[in-house]
Amino acid sequence: MNLRQSTLVVKLTPLYGNQVADFQLVTEGYQNIVFRCTHQEETVFIRVAEARRRSVSMIEAELEWLRILRDSGIIVPSPRKSNKGNCIETISLGEDTFYAVAFSKVHGRPMDVTNSQLWNPQLFEKWGETLGRIHSVVPKRQIARPYWGEPLTSASETMAFFEKNEDCILKVRLFETVAQIENLPRSADTFGFIHNDFHQGNVLVHNEGIGIIDFDDCVYGWYAQDIAAALYHAFWQATALGGSDLSFGFSFLQSFLKGYRKPHNLSSEIVRQIPIFLRWREFFLYAVFMKNWPLDSLEIWQTYTLECLRKRIKNGEPYIPLSSNELMLLSEIR
Repeated sequence: MNLRQSTLVVKLTPLYGNQVADFQLVTEGYQNIVFRCTHQEETVFIRVAEARRRSVSMIEAELEWLRILRDSGIIVPSPRKSNKGNCIETISLGEDTFYAVAFSKVHGRPMDVTNSQLWNPQLFEKWGETLGRIHSVVPKRQIARPYWGEPLTSASETMAFFEKNEDCILKVRLFETVAQIENLPRSADTFGFIHNDFHQGNVLVHNEGIGIIDFDDCVYGWYAQDIAAALYHAFWQATALGGSDLSFGFSFLQSFLKGYRKPHNLSSEIVRQIPIFLRWREFFLYAVFMKNWPLDSLEIWQTYTLECLRKRIKNGEPYIPLSSNELMLLSEIR
């Protein structure tokens, strides 16, 4: 652990653990720091977020949404109270403030694109069905989370990065896409509460079904955005590591959307929007990587990834080829 992580552990220990040695760093991701420890005889994961990125009310709304999903039979983490009896703890490090939340462990195995026993059309269908179930859960009252593009969302952070750091042509491409998104219809069939980072890294597979983790970015947005995130990262991993070819995108969606439409209406408008949000994912990832990767000591694959993202964004090239005929066929899936 680095100095900041070690100092956080010292602050967290009286709240969740017995001694500093109980804590293990799981990851310092692009947005949060996550530790694992034994708390009240249970393995928990403690997410630590900077207060400049998340307000207490936003975290409370996230926890409310998780409760609603659990009550609907969806496998998601449960918050665990600290030794002080709080679901959210405030931690100060000098001038910086952090919010800590402990979550129960969601059991299951990560998806492995090289394992055909796990990575197959049957799994894609079940994965899509799980997302359809999430999108079918409509809160009885407004959840206090922002709408896509509002302050303290990943979309607003992406736009702010391009405004400050990128050249004119990339800014033009960004705001062309933003304008396209903001003009999309917001009907009950296409718009609602979304996970907002629904890639396979946040999916765990076990005998009881599929568990979903990391709702930190949840917002009101377009359902197609969650579908596009799943497709984008599945395609990336399957073609880079799993030996799949460019046809994987269409075949993946055939299975995924077959499952999705079981609990949720799959309108042709949702399918039409998928390429738009595949493009948005490129802007989002480019900004995240540029902010978090060591630009003066990039590995070869990181340099290649950034070059490809920049080229596709600049030239308006799609990452995943989906023809208009394929989109029409996907709209008709039963």
